[in-house]
Amino acid sequence: MILQSKLDRAMEWLKDQSKKPDGRKEGKEEREENTLLEKKDVSALILSALCVFGPILLVLLAIALWAYR
Repeated sequence: MILQSKLDRAMEWLKDQSKKPDGRKEGKEEREENTLLEKKDVSALILSALCVFGPILLVLLAIALWAYR
């Protein structure tokens, strides 16, 4: 499986959550400490942001250039 390590980590986290006796969720600070970025996560985030916002920025740039003339 391609994302087996992430799946295993998520399943382990769910098991830990179900074992807590008081049923409380972890705080945001505790969750952020447990979240680790893998090698290519940052480049994937940047690429996905460009795919989402790139066309919008191109349209806005085209409108600005058209309005400037």
